[in-house]
Amino acid sequence: EAKLADGGVTEAKLADGVITKAKLADGHVTTAKLAESSVTAAKLADGNVTSTKLADGHVTAEKLADGSVTASKLAYGSVSTAKLADGGVTEAKLADGSVTAAKLADGGVNEAKLTDGSVSEAKLADGSVSEAKLTDGSVTEAKLTDGSVTEAKLADGGVTASKLADRVVIEAKLADGAVTEAKLADGVVTETKLADGNVTSAKLADGSVSATKLADGSVSATKLADGSVSTTKLADGDVTSAKLADGSVTLAKLADSNVTAAKLAD
Repeated sequence: EAKLADGGVTEAKLADGVITKAKLADGHVTTAKLAESSVTAAKLADGNVTSTKLADGHVTAEKLADGSVTASKLAYGSVSTAKLADGGVTEAKLADGSVTAAKLADGGVNEAKLTDGSVSEAKLADGSVSEAKLTDGSVTEAKLTDGSVTEAKLADGGVTASKLADRVVIEAKLADGAVTEAKLADGVVTETKLADGNVTSAKLADGSVSATKLADGSVSATKLADGSVSTTKLADGDVTSAKLADGSVTLAKLADSNVTAAKLAD
């Protein structure tokens, strides 16, 4: 070594393979000294390939071990829709309140998704509950606001007797001619219910007008049919001179020995 001048051993003086690891001083193998692809995996010490040693875009999917990309390795916003596998977002992955109206597809909320009583009035748009949306019998009395059942809502014949409260059918509610004979209970038509002059002969059954039905003085001469006043109808002593027409007392009408001298004119 003492015989060698500084710089006297040139590349040409070295035989192939004579420079072993022991001949290299620490830190003297620079980047320029490494041949292309000469640093293999076996040459790298564990944990010595840091982030700064990696070129952008050179860590491909094949270079990643299964499960090596943890949540802490992901940058915010880096997991796009395209990165998610179909069905990969389970219920456990959703934060409370993260599913807003905009996230729901039209028709995506079916009956099974709703809890009982969750659809309040405020959740319903005006006119959104059509007839098809209601199950039979679901509109109970408690669901109806006062005055909401109008005439148009009632089916023909839908208001039966049992639906009417006592005394709710006033005169104004009855159509002309609606009260037929069958609707009247026996004895309900009193004198005050009859308009003057409306009980005609046709309305009276034979023999139905008894003496108790006639008011005093109510049977005038015009009410009597010709020949209707028989002897039995006359009270004793009620046929006075004024009641006899001129010439009406014939010989046959005189009882024997009843024409006295006083009855004869001069």
